[in-house]
Amino acid sequence: SRTTTAANDRLRGEELMLSALEHDPANRRALGSYSRLLTMSGQRWKSTPWLAQYVVRFDDSRQQLIWLSDASVVITDWDLLKTARQSFPNDPLPPLGLAFDALLDRPKDAVRELQACLRISPGMIEANALLGRALLDSGDEDAYQSWDRGLSAEFEIHPEVWRARGMWWRDRDPGKALRCYLECCRRAPDDAETNLQISLLLNQEGEMEAAAVFRTRFGLIVAYLDLVRAVREGNDLSVASSAAKLADQLQRPAESIGWRRVAAQQRGPASGPDDTDVVAED
Repeated sequence: SRTTTAANDRLRGEELMLSALEHDPANRRALGSYSRLLTMSGQRWKSTPWLAQYVVRFDDSRQQLIWLSDASVVITDWDLLKTARQSFPNDPLPPLGLAFDALLDRPKDAVRELQACLRISPGMIEANALLGRALLDSGDEDAYQSWDRGLSAEFEIHPEVWRARGMWWRDRDPGKALRCYLECCRRAPDDAETNLQISLLLNQEGEMEAAAVFRTRFGLIVAYLDLVRAVREGNDLSVASSAAKLADQLQRPAESIGWRRVAAQQRGPASGPDDTDVVAED
């Protein structure tokens, strides 16, 4: 059928992009297309290493730098995604992209889109992982428990699985919640909410010194995201040097390279280095 052919064409297109990158990691067109596809379809965790490569390799990569720096950002061409879903109902990526947007404030819509995605592609890691959080946010505890019991171990590599489990246990068993959030942090160390929850749970356990480490990191991440937002929403490039220093503190080398490049472009060739210090509140 036409829809099956279209979905197969997309999969072949992905395979061709990946094949091109295997032969030539600096293939700008393939790297840009693949990272954009992942970002647009809400596969933000999967997109991270590809965006990092793009930012490091290419000077004019400010948009990719913003996507890399803030994992909550997705390309907001919802009309295109909705049209693609109608035109190619056997393609799992349009409902996945729509679900990622809906997660923020329309969890029931996110559940519906993720379930549609999984009917097409049951093994898609991102959709399986995000479904737990969407079910919890929508208030469907029975469906969440069914999701958790039936989740294959192969999907546990994704941090969202452990975030959902941490959310579930947060007010039921703080010890279990802490272990789940630590697993999430191991996979996504720069997630602000996860660092905050670990800090709060460690405080409950009386581990004040360890809690302070995660609280400090939470403050750095929030300060960093504020700077990224200033660029994304207000095109305020004056914060680029400060963003680079926070990226250094957070041990995000690709982003540090990207923001230093933006700062240098902003200052121009005649300007010296910027030594502005950045201090994040605890």
